[in-house]
Amino acid sequence: MATKEQFAEQIARVPGVKNYLLARGDGRVLVHNLAGAERLASMMVIGGLCSERIRALSGLNCLRYLVLGRTGQENFLVFPLEKYLLGVVQHPEVPPGEVAQGVSAFIEQLLRSRNSNGGAPGSRKEEGL
Repeated sequence: MATKEQFAEQIARVPGVKNYLLARGDGRVLVHNLAGAERLASMMVIGGLCSERIRALSGLNCLRYLVLGRTGQENFLVFPLEKYLLGVVQHPEVPPGEVAQGVSAFIEQLLRSRNSNGGAPGSRKEEGL
């Protein structure tokens, strides 16, 4: 099971990730390396709720990620991660699709590792993911 610090080190190594923000589903920031984290966490929660509602109304199976365009091509991507939300700012020279693929692979690896160890993300208060 990864600690917040281990998670931060690992997500920062995903190609195309410039900055990251991990928050609980209620918007409480757990770890980040960007300015305005509290504001962005609130936006992630609202965006996640709206996206989930759109998903449910449209009959889609799942929400993999949400891309919010920003000036300078540093898009903000939001990934639901069970009871957490992961936001990443992409490097402007890397296409958002490539960043999304890398982050999705990272999340899948994290969940496989967690499942093989029998733990659940967040089961250790504040420390474990």
